[in-house]
Amino acid sequence: MGLKMMFLVFGLVGLLMIAGKGEDDDDKHKEYSAIYNFGDSNSDTGTFSAAFAMVFPPNGQNFPGKFPTRNCDGRLIIDFICEELKMPYLSAYLDSIGSNFSYGANFAAGGSSIQKTGFSPINFGLQISQFIQFKSRTMALYNETSHTRVDAYLKSRLPKSINFSNALYTIDIGPIGCLPRKNMMNKLTYEDLDSAGCRKNENEIAQEFNNQLKDIVFELRKNFTNAIFTYVDVYSVKYELVKHARNQGFVNPKKLCCGTRSVSYFDCGRKKIKNGEEEYYKCKDASKYISWDGVHYSEAANKWLSTLIVNGSFSHPPLAIGMLASQSPKQSKR
Repeated sequence: MGLKMMFLVFGLVGLLMIAGKGEDDDDKHKEYSAIYNFGDSNSDTGTFSAAFAMVFPPNGQNFPGKFPTRNCDGRLIIDFICEELKMPYLSAYLDSIGSNFSYGANFAAGGSSIQKTGFSPINFGLQISQFIQFKSRTMALYNETSHTRVDAYLKSRLPKSINFSNALYTIDIGPIGCLPRKNMMNKLTYEDLDSAGCRKNENEIAQEFNNQLKDIVFELRKNFTNAIFTYVDVYSVKYELVKHARNQGFVNPKKLCCGTRSVSYFDCGRKKIKNGEEEYYKCKDASKYISWDGVHYSEAANKWLSTLIVNGSFSHPPLAIGMLASQSPKQSKR
């Protein structure tokens, strides 16, 4: 297989790279051999919990595993993408316990941002640096290993060199004006909201960011003819869900499932004292809620969103994510 870079740009507030298989790649997965993800808590599968602090229950209550690592009751969009591509769930790059990087790695960190200043020191630029370091060290280690049983096991846990080419990348921002927690913490007037009950000014900022990003993607298509760039409008996907929440079986999208409110809002899992006892608030059925904790989406919402992401309904060009590996750069520009 010749060099063919594939870029998928969409609204996960992050960057996703999926490596296509080479002609000599005979592993059990269909079209792709590895996934590398970058972003914030919307796609963090263990970085924050490994580097900074535990993610407390009831986060992760529906996700298999002993300790919660996701800001969600279960799976994230990135998890559903892995399932769609028949890939294992991604191990966090900074989590050394029980991790397997043979099919990729996750560099996303909760609280990170594109700028260097932010809640988390693991900003977007640092995540890219970690990936470059990971690639360099992995290739050096892979080439130095021999054919002993120990080295054979080690190689089985590392990606192959082909896994770092033929890739998809993603970045964008969703309708931040629709996040329940931010809306609850501010006094809003009727004029502040749109027909879906979202803050108009914040969504306008997100839309302008996405419009400029889309222009950049289309420009990159012209400048890098051996690459495939696909823009996925996840802003519209998420807004569609919020606007028609009840039609899709969800409760009021302004409500959140997990979180305690006193003077201010506490993160899901953080407890407060009531009648001398610690407690936290959680709804009875998270599958009825779009928002898990006022900022992050529930597993049910993530599943709904991922269906439209992977089938190409909101993509340009409109191709299912599983078909991108077979596309040529010329076809992707149609």
